[in-house]
Amino acid sequence: MPDSSRIIGAARSEMDDAGFRDMVAEAIAEFGGDEGGDAACLKRFLDRVHYVPVDARGEDGWAELAKLMTRKGCEVRAFYFSVAPGLFGDLAERLRLHKIADRDSRIVVEKPFGHDLATARDLNATLAAHFAEDLEDALSFGWSIEGKSFDWVKLRDHVQKDITRLEGLYTQTLENHDVTLFKERARITAPHEITLESGKTVTAKYILIATGARPHVPDCDGSEHIITSNEAFHLDEVPRRVLILGGGYIANEFAGIFNQFGAKVTLANRTDTILRSYDEALRDRLLQISLTKGIEFLFNTKFEYIRRREDGALDVKLTGHDERVFDVVMAATGRVANTEGLGLEEVGVELGERGEVRVDEYSKTSVDHIYAVGDVTDRVQLTPVAIQEGHAFADTVFGEDGPVKVDHSCIPSAVFSHPPIAAVGMTEGEARDVLGNVKIYQADFRPMKNVVANRNERGLYKMVVDAANDRVVGLHMIGPDSPEIMQMAAVAVKAGLTKADFDATMAIHPTMAEELVLFK
Repeated sequence: MPDSSRIIGAARSEMDDAGFRDMVAEAIAEFGGDEGGDAACLKRFLDRVHYVPVDARGEDGWAELAKLMTRKGCEVRAFYFSVAPGLFGDLAERLRLHKIADRDSRIVVEKPFGHDLATARDLNATLAAHFAEDLEDALSFGWSIEGKSFDWVKLRDHVQKDITRLEGLYTQTLENHDVTLFKERARITAPHEITLESGKTVTAKYILIATGARPHVPDCDGSEHIITSNEAFHLDEVPRRVLILGGGYIANEFAGIFNQFGAKVTLANRTDTILRSYDEALRDRLLQISLTKGIEFLFNTKFEYIRRREDGALDVKLTGHDERVFDVVMAATGRVANTEGLGLEEVGVELGERGEVRVDEYSKTSVDHIYAVGDVTDRVQLTPVAIQEGHAFADTVFGEDGPVKVDHSCIPSAVFSHPPIAAVGMTEGEARDVLGNVKIYQADFRPMKNVVANRNERGLYKMVVDAANDRVVGLHMIGPDSPEIMQMAAVAVKAGLTKADFDATMAIHPTMAEELVLFK
């Protein structure tokens, strides 16, 4: 052992250096054989031995341990965990928090729970979370590792750059397929004719409306001071105080985003429920976690007025509440179909109460040769749905196999909140209303990454089963990577698989997704 080497014992027992050295000396005498016979050599070894009492799951002793290792000049560090496996994650987290393992470090563990591949991978995943080597992705999103600082402008510009890149790709794809682009507004002026803003007219046998939707801005005194999700990534800095009006997916996603970046977030909703289309268990869990993170919720309220101060701050009055001050007010109260000024009603296209284009199952409007797809129809406002509707339109109008319709049932969806939510199929309430007799299976657990980080945030997976035939009719998740997991799980639900099919599928361990085949 090099002369500069040191051994530092750390455990919950109260002991000083002398007591620990005596214990080590006794162990060497009992188990060391002839190697423990040289008294001078043993003394030199014991002089390098130190001890610090620590709490594996608390803060006691860790600061002292960090100081001792710094004072002893330990450049290359090895950590030997001779503890119950349940403490591996806690110990790794403490080493990281106190920067004890920031240098060239290695961990060796006693693994009394077997030598199987599954638990070895489980252990590796737990420890790797604290000793990751590749941080390039974090740098791309504005994090400066040395100072643990965050650069909002860098992230904002990165997002805008990527949006520009995507727009360029879409344009290039159209041009590569010989699509003629007119980059100006247009209006339908005759059954088979549109007139461009420049005055040019274009005729066609069929007309497809795919103008999408825009964020809705509530009508109130001072509404000109409201931003929407469109403007969020144009802000010059992260606001200190943010008010978000709405309770849907956009409201909860941006509440999580601004909260993560250090803003004080208040979410105000005109009803007493967030994410009303999702299962109640997931809604309640997200609300609980959001409150724990410091997000404030105000229910059954709406804007009365918004007034800008000379310093740029906003005085906001909500019904039932005193006037409050915010730096940014965002509306996330749904989206409105972009049908204004298109001349649709003039040529006989029927619109709904909110301006959406009414269509049949083949996306055809009330005018035979005019079709509409995507958010402008207000069916299911999701990008993949709009893409499928576009394909179906092309097959219907230009294909050889007759009209094609999109199945809008059992569409998976996600809310990229913190943590994210994902779902497919019926909620428990919907299933009881439609099917009557259903079985519910739940897994309420603490994801490993949260265990390692010593956070109490829990995941929740829920399966809804038709009791009459064992068919899985709904899956609902909240927790890390839920949308990624749901994509493939949705295939099983769409295919009509049963709970028995899930049970017969072998689990992949250690994963969160394995809970889907372990429901009891």
